[in-house]
Amino acid sequence: MKRALYILIILCTPLMGLAADKKEKKEKKEAEPVKVKVLLKEARTAIKNSSNQSGAEKKLTDALSRPELTNSERAEILHTAALLRESVNNGENTKAYLKQNYDTITFFSTILGMYDYVMRCDSVDVLPNNKGEVKPQYRQKGREMLLKYRKNLLAGGNFMVKHQKYAEAMSFFKTYLTSMDHPMLDGHLKERNDSVLRYKVTYWTTYSAHNAQRYDEVVKHVDYAIEGMPVDSIRMALMEVRCHAWANLGDTTRYVASLVEGVKTYPRDDYFFLHLMDYHQSMREWDRGLQLSDTLTKRVGPKPEYFFAKSLMYRGKGDDYHVAVMCDSVLTREPDHKEALYNKGIALLNMATTHAETAPKDARKQMSRKDREYLNSLYRAALTPMKHLRELTPNDKDKWGRPLYRIYLYLNMGKEFEEMERLLK
Repeated sequence: MKRALYILIILCTPLMGLAADKKEKKEKKEAEPVKVKVLLKEARTAIKNSSNQSGAEKKLTDALSRPELTNSERAEILHTAALLRESVNNGENTKAYLKQNYDTITFFSTILGMYDYVMRCDSVDVLPNNKGEVKPQYRQKGREMLLKYRKNLLAGGNFMVKHQKYAEAMSFFKTYLTSMDHPMLDGHLKERNDSVLRYKVTYWTTYSAHNAQRYDEVVKHVDYAIEGMPVDSIRMALMEVRCHAWANLGDTTRYVASLVEGVKTYPRDDYFFLHLMDYHQSMREWDRGLQLSDTLTKRVGPKPEYFFAKSLMYRGKGDDYHVAVMCDSVLTREPDHKEALYNKGIALLNMATTHAETAPKDARKQMSRKDREYLNSLYRAALTPMKHLRELTPNDKDKWGRPLYRIYLYLNMGKEFEEMERLLK
């Protein structure tokens, strides 16, 4: 019995080894990447049958990472990927022609993808071969594809803008601009020298990038868009967009330079002035802020915004007297200006505090009658804007409550003081 079992083991051992070898070979074969020729054949089949194009495309694009590929193979893969995109586009186009339901986004997106593949293919296709020769195989075919779908590329961008898909729209317009100067279309585009069209597409690129919050793309295109914009109000808006972009990119130097240019070009537009004043205030550049306000007052004329900005600069300098004077200039032109009312009241109260602390006093620590009258006049002057502010903003007691409490206390206005005390509690 033992002998029989021993013989069986001997006979089975080679069979087991054979099975293991077979399994190893199978696993090794499965691990090997599919040959490019096979992938290309599968892609052509997908195009012919109008099915599984996206799957075939993915296999091809994944194969591009193989280091052993030749430039010729890379070019063929990219060209075939473009054909796969064209195949999907043709399918959607046929549905539209037959008045069947079709996917508009897919229809346009396939054109964008096709453009990308064609231009990438050309960049590889023009590389020298092993003999140092440049013999593009796909340039003519690629050129024909780009020209065939060119109008739809621009239409795709417009469609995406209409549906507020701004990031996608930006890609369409950028691709259109890039392809205008692509070598493969040299001598084949009438629009290449059409500066009006180029300006328009650049404007829509900037517009889309701004709405997509792609500020890096905004600054790449906005200067050219400004240069070619014939409508003054839109040109001004583009200059505001440029300032906004530089601010979000954290480039303070270019941000300030853009604001300065905006103020010089459009002095009546408050966007540039107010933001530049905010910058001067943040940097404690009080005198520069005052100078800017004076310059615009001379160019444009007196405006409440200029005087209020000056009041802020004087407040920064600690000059309460001129803060009150500037707020008066604001209130003369705009009596209900809430911030000017508040700033005037606070400035007068600050002046009262300073005077009370610095006025000469006799041995009994009493100030002169003249100083007391002056102090009373400051509190009475502060009362008017604070009462008006309360009338305009009855629910904002955090702003006018404490100042009025202090005024009523000093002026010995008992009834009003008691009311304010109840409110603050």
